[in-house]
Amino acid sequence: MMKKAFIAAMTILLLIGIGFMVQFGLRPRPIKKISLSSFDTAGVMANSIALRLREEIKANPLLIVGLSAATEQIEIVQSLFAALKEPEMKYESLVVDPHAVSDPMVFGLADVVDVDRNFVQLGDTLKAAIQANKRVVVIVPTVFSPQIQEGTFADRLKKQFGLSPMSLTLSVFARRRDQEAKIPIACVVPGVDKSGTGKLGCQILQAGRLHYRKKMPLDKYTGLVNQIGMKDYLVLFTKETPTDEASNEIGKTLEK
Repeated sequence: MMKKAFIAAMTILLLIGIGFMVQFGLRPRPIKKISLSSFDTAGVMANSIALRLREEIKANPLLIVGLSAATEQIEIVQSLFAALKEPEMKYESLVVDPHAVSDPMVFGLADVVDVDRNFVQLGDTLKAAIQANKRVVVIVPTVFSPQIQEGTFADRLKKQFGLSPMSLTLSVFARRRDQEAKIPIACVVPGVDKSGTGKLGCQILQAGRLHYRKKMPLDKYTGLVNQIGMKDYLVLFTKETPTDEASNEIGKTLEK
């Protein structure tokens, strides 16, 4: 009788644990592609991405890039395009959503398209381009690119047009507990999430929390890349800044 009760209790605890992890977007577990590292410039980060994701980029003629118009993110994308020199890695066409960046031509000659308003027309165009063996990049706001989030531009392309894009989603992330409130995309669990971006926010939050205790050089950039879906990659990049002793002590206390 005691044995049955013990097994039942353990089963309940296991189910609760699994439910909690699913609710907070922690499964499947992200795969590290670039571990937390320091970078002198955004260009160095871009070169690391090009090298580490070389085979993935070659295999995917349709690339969706999400960014939030931050200067460093723009520099990463510019440098990444410059690093893709080999014919099988280069992208021939570029589409930029005007909501992703104030000057769409900062990446070079591009077709400027509001991807939400012109979704069907753009979807048809992209499908025809891929069928013609062309390589295309579409740059959209950060919240439009992750395929783990239902209803995003990339997710809709997959479901409505049968396309299978690779997604690179760029964002800043917290390096200490007191920076979490500054993350632009909040971690919100399903059922409470009204914006539809909560799952992505939880991925960003958790990626940072795993490294709060790891000290990195001050006044340099810090970044990492996680694979968060079958063809979904999260690029986190931020500037390390000095903190005073009081802030450090508060952070240590909160981490305990």
